[in-house]
Amino acid sequence: MLNISLSIRRLTLLVGAVLLLATTGAQAVLLSDDFTGTGNPDTFNVNFNLAGRQSGDLAVLPYVEVGNTQVGNGTSQPGGNYQLLAFNGSVSPQENFNNGRSEGGMRFSFDVNPDNDANSNQWTAINLGMAQADRHLFINNNLEHFGVLFRANGLIQAFDGNTAVNSTAVWAPGGNAGGFNNFNNVAVEATDPTDGDPFNGVGQTDIAVFSSLVNGGATPISTFTKGNGGYDQNFVNFSSNDIGGIDNLSITGAADFASIPGLFNTGVDDNGNPLPNSPDARDTHYVITNNANGAEPLQPFVQNESVFPIVGPWVDNSETSKWIAPDFDTSGAASGNYEYELTFDLEGFDPETAQLFGLWGSDNAGLDILINGVSTGQTSPAFNALTPFAITSGFVQGENTLTFVLNNAATGFTGLRVEGLAGTARTVVPEPATGLLALLGAAMFARRRRAA
Repeated sequence: MLNISLSIRRLTLLVGAVLLLATTGAQAVLLSDDFTGTGNPDTFNVNFNLAGRQSGDLAVLPYVEVGNTQVGNGTSQPGGNYQLLAFNGSVSPQENFNNGRSEGGMRFSFDVNPDNDANSNQWTAINLGMAQADRHLFINNNLEHFGVLFRANGLIQAFDGNTAVNSTAVWAPGGNAGGFNNFNNVAVEATDPTDGDPFNGVGQTDIAVFSSLVNGGATPISTFTKGNGGYDQNFVNFSSNDIGGIDNLSITGAADFASIPGLFNTGVDDNGNPLPNSPDARDTHYVITNNANGAEPLQPFVQNESVFPIVGPWVDNSETSKWIAPDFDTSGAASGNYEYELTFDLEGFDPETAQLFGLWGSDNAGLDILINGVSTGQTSPAFNALTPFAITSGFVQGENTLTFVLNNAATGFTGLRVEGLAGTARTVVPEPATGLLALLGAAMFARRRRAA
C-alpha cells in the first residue's frame, strides 16, 4: 500500500510539472532574416530570396514597404546583404505580433547602422505596437506606438506616441559613424509581469532596450512601461531618416505558432515565382467561381503585362505577384461581378487564433473579401494602388475559402491582384499530460482493487 501511495504521489507531481510547462508559454525564434540579396535584379524588391535568407516558425514572411528600401544594393556595402533604409523609407513584416504570438514576451534583435557618411545627426529606428493601418508611422507620430531610434552620435531617443520618454541613453559610446561596415547589435524586449502577454491590451507593456556595445548587452540601456493595458496591436517597422540599414534580424515570441500553408499571391507558381507572360499561363491556386465573362469555374489567366492597362494605369506587376483575369486579354470582358476564390487548409491549426494579411487591387471596384462565404466588409477602391486587408476571424477547422469579389463596371479590362498574402495560427498538439493522466488513473484503479 505504501509503495502504491508513493508512486501515485510521484506521478501526480510529474503530471503537475508537465501541466505547468504546457501553460508557461515556451519561446522560439519566429523569424530570422539575414537579408542576403546577392544577385537581386531589382534591389527595391525587398522580398527577394525570402526562402533562402529566412528561417524560424513563421518563415517565409513577406514585408510591406514604402519609400526607398532595398535589399542587395552593393554600392555602400559589398554584396548588399542587408536591409537598406533611405530617406524615411520603411519596411514592415506582414504580421501582427500580438494576442498569443507575444505570450511569454517578445525580443527583437538586429544589427543596426544609422548612417553611411559619418553624419552624427542620422538615425535608424524600430517602431512597435502599431495598428495595421499605421504600420509605417514616423518615429514620433502621435498615434499609439513605441519607437526607439539609434543615432550615429551614439545616443538613442525613445517615444511613446509623440512623447519622448528617453533621449539621453547611450547605445554606442563614442558614436557609430564610419560607413556601412559598422553594424552593431541592439535588441528591444517587451514583457508583461501581470499576465505574460505584452501586446494583448491587458495589464501593461514593459520595454527594455539593449546594446551589445554597453556591458555586452547584459543590462538594459533604457526602459519604459506602458500602463493601462499596454499596447494591444503589434505591427513593427524599421526606418531611417537618411541612409541607414539593419541586418541579422531575429524575432522571438511564443513557440506554438506557424505559417498557414497554401496562401499564394496571384500570378505565381507553387514556389511563389511569377508565372510567364503567356496566353497559356494559368493561376492554378485561384478559381473564378462567379464569372460574368462566361464559363465557371475557371482557372484565371495571367493578364498580358506587355500592353495596356498594365502598361498604363494599373499598378505594375512585381517579382512576387501578377494581375490575373478571366482571359489573357480582357479588352472585351463583360461587365458584372467576378469572384476569385483561394482554398487553404487549417488542419493541425487552431482556427480561433488564425489571422492573415495582404494587399489587393482590382478593376473596377473591389466590393468585398469573403472568408468561408461571410463578408468581411473590406473593399479595394482602385487599380493604381494596392489596399491593405486583414482577416482575424471567421476561420474553421480544415478547409477554408478566401474569396475576392470585384465588379467590372462596363465592358472592358478587368482583373485582380493580391500581394503580400501571409497568415499564421497556433498549431494544435496533443495534450502533453494525457498519457500521464491515464497512467495516474490506472494506478488509482489498481490501488482501489488492492484495498478491496
